[in-house]
Amino acid sequence: MGQAGQSSGEKIQARCAPQLDRLTQIYSLGEPYLLSVEVYNPTDTPVEGTSVIWRVSSWYGTETEQSQPIALPPKKVVKVPITYQPTKLGWYEIDAQVKRSDGQTVAGYTRSFAVDMPTKSRGSHFRYGLCSHTWRKPADEYAKEMALIDRLGVDIVRDGPLDWNVSEPRQGEWNFEMADRFLDDLARIGVELQAIFSDTPKWARTGNPDSPDASSWARVTPREDAIVEFAQTISKRYKSRVRYWEYFNEPDISWRSPPQQYAATWNAAATAIRESNPEAMPMNGGFAMVRRQPNPRFVDDVVPILNTAQWKVFAYHDYNTFENMVDRYRKAVRPVYDKARLDIPIWVNEGGFNMLLPGGGERTQAAELAKKYIAAPWLGLHAYLWYDLRDDGVEPENKEHHFGLVKSNFQPKPSYSAYQTVIRELASAKYVGSLQDKAPANVSGFLYYEAESDSATIVAAWRDGKNSAPFWIAAESDAKLKAARDLMGNPIASGRLKSGSVVEIGPEPVYFQFAGTGGITALRPLLETPASIILAPRGATTVRFILYNPTDEELHPVMELTSPDMPGIVWELSPCRPTITPGASLTIMAKASLAEGAHIQTSGNQQPKARITLKYDDSDFAAASQVSCRIAGGVPVLPPFTSLPPVLTSANATAIKLDTRDAIYNLFSAEINEVNQWHGPGDLSATAFLAADENYLHITVKVEDDIQTYPSSGPNLSERDSLEISLRSPEDPENPTELGIALNGAQKAMGWVFRRNGLSSLVAGNLTQENVPFTVQREGNLTTYCLSLPWKAIGSQKPPAQGFHLNLYVNDADRSGARKQWLRLVGDASGQRKEEFYRPFVCQ
Repeated sequence: MGQAGQSSGEKIQARCAPQLDRLTQIYSLGEPYLLSVEVYNPTDTPVEGTSVIWRVSSWYGTETEQSQPIALPPKKVVKVPITYQPTKLGWYEIDAQVKRSDGQTVAGYTRSFAVDMPTKSRGSHFRYGLCSHTWRKPADEYAKEMALIDRLGVDIVRDGPLDWNVSEPRQGEWNFEMADRFLDDLARIGVELQAIFSDTPKWARTGNPDSPDASSWARVTPREDAIVEFAQTISKRYKSRVRYWEYFNEPDISWRSPPQQYAATWNAAATAIRESNPEAMPMNGGFAMVRRQPNPRFVDDVVPILNTAQWKVFAYHDYNTFENMVDRYRKAVRPVYDKARLDIPIWVNEGGFNMLLPGGGERTQAAELAKKYIAAPWLGLHAYLWYDLRDDGVEPENKEHHFGLVKSNFQPKPSYSAYQTVIRELASAKYVGSLQDKAPANVSGFLYYEAESDSATIVAAWRDGKNSAPFWIAAESDAKLKAARDLMGNPIASGRLKSGSVVEIGPEPVYFQFAGTGGITALRPLLETPASIILAPRGATTVRFILYNPTDEELHPVMELTSPDMPGIVWELSPCRPTITPGASLTIMAKASLAEGAHIQTSGNQQPKARITLKYDDSDFAAASQVSCRIAGGVPVLPPFTSLPPVLTSANATAIKLDTRDAIYNLFSAEINEVNQWHGPGDLSATAFLAADENYLHITVKVEDDIQTYPSSGPNLSERDSLEISLRSPEDPENPTELGIALNGAQKAMGWVFRRNGLSSLVAGNLTQENVPFTVQREGNLTTYCLSLPWKAIGSQKPPAQGFHLNLYVNDADRSGARKQWLRLVGDASGQRKEEFYRPFVCQ
């Protein structure tokens, strides 16, 4: 028991003791969570006034908070038992603190746990899997990981107990003990193995075994006779137990020999496997689908010469967001697959989400996981194996320590519960199509059909942006809404309205189950809100709402506006009970302003929300929507400068610092090349300064960057060190103006207009000093970008009275020769033209 604090000679020691007899911190619904906080008084006198305070939070916020005062006798340990009875499925976190009489915290402990219901995928329609390193863990960790795999409910695991170095460390000397044990344990819990073998052992190498770089012999072409014998042996031995065989991991970024030699080696190994077991399913080494030296055309060169008679699964890897997943599949994977005229299943046999990504964190990881699994069959995928089961460590800057479904200490993250919900909701159902033609463009909806459960139709859906909104779902007459559940698997509110059902859909996926065989005929909004409510620092903001009637009867809604987590917002809305005819819409105007002295948090995942409630005459159900609120930044309006562009400072401009990981978007976040990671403010950071006058928006951005690379032309400016600016004006909000400036190789300032709105005075292409005065200067590691952007360049004749939206990107290339990362004011490049990925500003 370690000393944790002292005051006035008083010493108190404490420790937190969870249930150590459990393999996992996953509890069944109805099972109590137990924790014990032990507090010790090592002195010879009693200590009064100490208390244990504990709070339980869930996916939904604070569930309970309690405090228990304790008296500490001399030389005694006082145990404070904490018992919590969860009432919902999903993820929980308990925070316990020991405080002294003076209010100081002696010790604090945070523990997470999850509550589940049994579930299991049989892999009959889609393969729900995991990538793990379980087979090589110590006995206690091995047992815990196996228990987690079992409870999660997956049907397949990708792991390496049959790695060549392990199974045949010396020629003809075989070691199958660990593989046999692992396969036995997987069979016991009903999970299949997707085996992988890679990295040539020294005895089978063709490279130099004395090289200090092991990759120069382990990741080059092996002796063909050796790999054929190995492949035949393992395939024959595990003929009835292993179907899926993968040779090498991400060969397109880690194979050191010519691509043609990988194809020849794979063909020889796959042929040997299939000769030993005709039912085997050889798969390519999962492609990273990244073009990188030494073989940037690896996939293009290899795919056409792999033996399609033996090739049974096309495997590749997927990381980052759901949008990245769709983009990579459509632009990189599918063209290669179609060009080769393949007709085999496509698997993501390694994919995930690193919580160090911008906008990341545990909540985002959970939502992105669910989106990927729900939509994977829509893309044509047959399997998705999540990487990783468990974090590899705790270092805050190490990306490999932030992929897991559970932390390195086995405490679950929300993503564990989100994955379990996906399996429970969809694993026994078959994907049948999307709702693209029945839903608005900002809603992603997917249909599954479960013949074994009352012929149920399942709708899994979410909407773009950060807000939720009420939707009306219509189904054929024999299909009735039976259940509505959220990301954690808990019931959510729903109701009837005329001939359909009303549900709330937000940015985190939800599931709706309809009993009966009837199909879904419509998924339509009842309410349209702005992406966010932007509050002016002074005065009232006019907010527009649109009410819809998707039914075939008149509706008479009443709208109410509140902001429960921010009472400082004052709403003005004239009471009315409008009539909306079938198929019609109605616009409602409201005003929002800040009460004197009110403060709103404007960043982070927990932005305050406005709540909009719709009530209808013939329904007791209240349809709800939530909209994020933000305060616009102020830009000082100054007298005109005598020379353009000015170098702004904090003395005459609004300053914005961009020097943390939250401001970094790393193009290679999920890849292994360490040089492509962000290494702190000295690697890349910036301070932006904004000011205005009656004719110009002045921008200065001072960038610290240790290595400078220069673009060769304007069109590729964003691929090297540069500044990009994107602005949306009230006159043409859907079409931003985007331009960039940089130094070229001759140390001269250059610029380029990537796109312009319809009212802009600019012309796409080369940016001239006559149109936009700008300079770029570099001294040591500091690059200063300055420009004076005429208001008419974004379609305004003067500072916009309604303000403007701005995003800027500081691009960084470094040694790779192409952009590795960029700073951004808000959002990321995949969403830069959406309103919520801009920061609002007003001139004042």
